[in-house]
Amino acid sequence: CFGLSFLINQGSVLFIFPIILVVFLKGDNYIFFKFIKKLSFSFLFPNLIFVILYWNKNLLDVYMANYIQIPLGYSNESLSSFYELRVFLREISTVNLFFYFFIVSLLIFYFLNEFLHKQSKLSEYFDIVNLNFICALGYYFIAGHNFYHHLVYLIYFSTFFITKISKQSQINLLWTLLTISVLTSSINTFPKAVDNLSNLDKTYENYTLKNLAEEIDENITSKEFTVLALDFVLVLHYLDKPNFSYIVHPTNHYQDYITNVLINLDKIKDDNIQYLLSLQPDVIICNTMSIDAGGRVMSTDPSNYGEDVKDNSNHFCNFINFENDYFQLNTESYKSDPNLNYYYDPYKEMNVFIKKDI
Repeated sequence: CFGLSFLINQGSVLFIFPIILVVFLKGDNYIFFKFIKKLSFSFLFPNLIFVILYWNKNLLDVYMANYIQIPLGYSNESLSSFYELRVFLREISTVNLFFYFFIVSLLIFYFLNEFLHKQSKLSEYFDIVNLNFICALGYYFIAGHNFYHHLVYLIYFSTFFITKISKQSQINLLWTLLTISVLTSSINTFPKAVDNLSNLDKTYENYTLKNLAEEIDENITSKEFTVLALDFVLVLHYLDKPNFSYIVHPTNHYQDYITNVLINLDKIKDDNIQYLLSLQPDVIICNTMSIDAGGRVMSTDPSNYGEDVKDNSNHFCNFINFENDYFQLNTESYKSDPNLNYYYDPYKEMNVFIKKDI
């Protein structure tokens, strides 16, 4: 399981260390080394399979970049903070107040039971629950980007705190809060979920980017065409097309720790977006601005990505740069569709340019 999870998310390797430490603290050297041998084999086996697969496709350099160089560059950003954890909890309170109180109560009861009412040696605190929680918290800070999905391990391993709570009154309160939170969430979501599942065709028709993909397809006579999606990449799925770019994830075009590695591997070019545009793909999907994590309107132009948007400036994704060879779709209805995003971004554009002669 560790070997497979590492292939999916390299950061999961952190959770090998709590198990190793717990086995080591038991003090039996024979059992410990036998365990290490079995763990090493089972961890390396699935990875070795993929090393062979990559090597067979002459992609071993990409494998090494993806599992070593790029993750190290990613973790060097060091942007995570405890303040963002408070923001995360505050957002939970706006969604379900009872679940928020459940989380807070669980944490309080855990610390009261673990550290105030327990007289024991320091080594006894290093059990699998506490160590996994420490590693989960460490994973969030090592990832260093304040992204909420980096809390997935913290959320999972926090549920084991319930095993540390011995007072029945505290357990009863937690179960009460959890039950009420489930009921309130069900009341709010169940009717809509039933409606969505009982009317699948209607639900599917409301998929914003699917409808956009269909309009793109209707405006192209040729079955063979290329798509450069610098944003809204789900359109590629509905068109059943690969991205014209080697990089797929939108923001990865602007991350030096990714682009520099790929340039060295000769997978992309310097000034890669400008180079791709010069090749004139049949369809271009892009935008010039967006709201960043702090709510600031920033440029998504490759020449000044992340900077404040300047009025009356000519960004690469403006129609004036494409009008000789492309026409532009009217995407206002898609952009304002409430089904597009959970959080509406009034500044983010949805520019779609289609070559005139296809």
